[in-house]
Amino acid sequence: MEILVLGLPRTGTQSLATALNLFGYKVYHMKDNAIREDHAFWTKAMDAKFAKQGKSVDRDDFDQLFAGEYTAVSDFPAAMFPDELITAYPSAKVILLTRDRAGWMKSMESTLLHAWNAEKEAGADTGSKRLDRDEMVRKIQTYVWNDDFEANGRTLFVEHNEHVRQLMKSRAGDFLEFNVAEGWESLCRFLKREIPVEEFPRKDDWVKYKEEVQVERDKNHTMSV
Repeated sequence: MEILVLGLPRTGTQSLATALNLFGYKVYHMKDNAIREDHAFWTKAMDAKFAKQGKSVDRDDFDQLFAGEYTAVSDFPAAMFPDELITAYPSAKVILLTRDRAGWMKSMESTLLHAWNAEKEAGADTGSKRLDRDEMVRKIQTYVWNDDFEANGRTLFVEHNEHVRQLMKSRAGDFLEFNVAEGWESLCRFLKREIPVEEFPRKDDWVKYKEEVQVERDKNHTMSV
């Protein structure tokens, strides 16, 4: 494990993951969690961390999860474990992704939160794999923002970022606070890489989802007029 990207979701995690992939890193992202169906692992880890139920996740657990396949990690659920990951991989470089708080709140509300709440209203699938995922999502919302993102999201954003900064205070040379709008220069300097010919990636897996939601809203508005 060479790089720990510990910014919260919707701070450019997918764009940075794509950029790191161009350098040959293999990034474990929220998408990988979904594809690999690692939900039970993270639920158990959250219960141990936030509810003090069971053994805290450690290097052996992470090594088994990543199985020597991944050299970087990004996004939720991993970003909920900055202390554990930094302790497990003390030689890894750490990147804290940041953006303006208001923009982050709006982005979270229009993507992850909107999708999770829509799924909840629609009713859960009874398949065991879907139930594992729903349990993980429920625990994220309970443990991270106490089931009230509107009230607690801003505090989470500030406290999480400051906590990561403090964790890396004594290792300034291994720490980068980064906004993807900056492009390649500071990232490449930090990683000691040449600036690629390609433009810095601008990836947002939620573009189609947001467009579909907006179409539905427009449709409902038209019907109500």
